[in-house]
Amino acid sequence: MNYITVKTRLEPETGEDYLKLALLTEKFKRAVELAIRLQLKGVKKSEGVKEVSRLVLNNWWYSDGAWDYARMLLNGARQNGGDPGRIHLKSKFIISKLQENRGGNRNIRIEGLNVRIRSNGEWLEFGMKTAEKFLPVILDTQNRLS
Repeated sequence: MNYITVKTRLEPETGEDYLKLALLTEKFKRAVELAIRLQLKGVKKSEGVKEVSRLVLNNWWYSDGAWDYARMLLNGARQNGGDPGRIHLKSKFIISKLQENRGGNRNIRIEGLNVRIRSNGEWLEFGMKTAEKFLPVILDTQNRLS
């Protein structure tokens, strides 16, 4: 399995955690848009990820995910005959890559029905609300990644 997408409702432990997550997702969206513009200018990945991290996210792993997602959007636009310069994102979101050498994710940890998301060096705490039918899939995935 190369990736897993978890779309669920998160309930923050504090209002401050909610606001920090909202800010992080907005920054990630802006990072993807910046990565698109940098790739259209021909900037190499190593330099682009540094620039995105420096200007927007302050986290290399989120920036690397933003760069890869931007590349996927650009390739999709080109394959479908669209104008890559006109890509604009509507939704806020985050993507975080696996930490392959440690068997888990660097910035997002799912532990049962608790979710921890790293933002600016601290962990934000959330409870996960999901349908009962998805729990076995989530828990099985956790066991395989551990």
